[in-house]
Amino acid sequence: MPERPHGGAGGFRVLRPEIGRLAFRPEACLPRRTPLSACQACARACPVEALHLANGPAQLTDHCLSCGQCVAACPTGALQVPGFGVAVADDAPARLDCYRVDRTDAADVRVPCLGGLGAADLLELHTAGGGRGPVLLDRGWCADCPLGGPEHPAQRAIEQAADLLAGGRPAEALQPRIETAPLPSARAQAPLPGVADEAPVSRRDLLRRLAGQAGATARVLDDDATPAHTAPLRHKITPRPRTRMLNALAALGVTPPPALTPRVTIHGGCQDHGVCAALCPTGALHRGEEADGSGLDFDPAACIACQLCQQACPEQALTVTATGGAPAPHPLTRHAQRPCADCQRTFPAAADEALCPACRKSREFARDAAQRFRPPRPGRGSDATDPQEESA
Repeated sequence: MPERPHGGAGGFRVLRPEIGRLAFRPEACLPRRTPLSACQACARACPVEALHLANGPAQLTDHCLSCGQCVAACPTGALQVPGFGVAVADDAPARLDCYRVDRTDAADVRVPCLGGLGAADLLELHTAGGGRGPVLLDRGWCADCPLGGPEHPAQRAIEQAADLLAGGRPAEALQPRIETAPLPSARAQAPLPGVADEAPVSRRDLLRRLAGQAGATARVLDDDATPAHTAPLRHKITPRPRTRMLNALAALGVTPPPALTPRVTIHGGCQDHGVCAALCPTGALHRGEEADGSGLDFDPAACIACQLCQQACPEQALTVTATGGAPAPHPLTRHAQRPCADCQRTFPAAADEALCPACRKSREFARDAAQRFRPPRPGRGSDATDPQEESA
């Protein structure tokens, strides 16, 4: 498959070359696009807490080791790091080690950290291997590595890939998996040595490049402050990790399971403002126009379940769940068009609505104003005495 962009390409900014190789594409970062987003997926995934997304610019500290775990966690592909370009022979399962394993001990392919492989990477490797999943080798060093811990750093990606492949029912031995292959701890190298001298991988003549990632990094991932508006959301982004997963499943003939299919539920009260569609970063939720009216259409393949639409709806008329939806694009609402009884402009109307929202608000304002400024009835001014009070 085609390589992913290298440093500086595709809108990625080269940052902090003195300590790491992380690259950032601000227009794809949800918190960078709108202050409504509370996404912290990359910061939560960083094993050394080097990445911080607080109010203002995102910060990268000197602790960054370019392991790629933040890249694997980002739902929009806003981060990249080099070293994950994996070449494998056609129809041959890849066996992968991390950079802590010396070349003399390593298997077919080395990557900076096995935790930097996301479910999309594993599914692409599974496809390139002719339906035989990659094997991630556990050398017994992860528990003591600053990038590891009690759980293998790739365990969740392995489980997610297995769940997504369940519809194709590959034999367990053919699924992506972690294989225990201990080596003496004395042979472990320091975490993440430089990649400049990493030799190209070559296995016979039939090679398929899988996803080179790139970039270096700077002290501040983006020198612009957190935006105070959401206008950039007019420019939609492609959720690359999700797109890659769906493409790999399609190549394997596997129908996306409900666990990979978000659902949007519309409740009563939708006024067809279109605010939700305008704020959708990927265009999964968009306007639909037909002869019988206008409304919302939904494409689950593009949805990352960020819930920005749910937060933005003035009527709180929709709910987003990450699973359980139908995989095909489908309409969610349709509002019949009718002329407003006051201004005669066409508007999307519910069954009992005669006025457009603007005229309805104008009438409500006029009614409220009339009630507020109505003169008191004779004998009922502010100085008048209530007969009941006199009798008391």
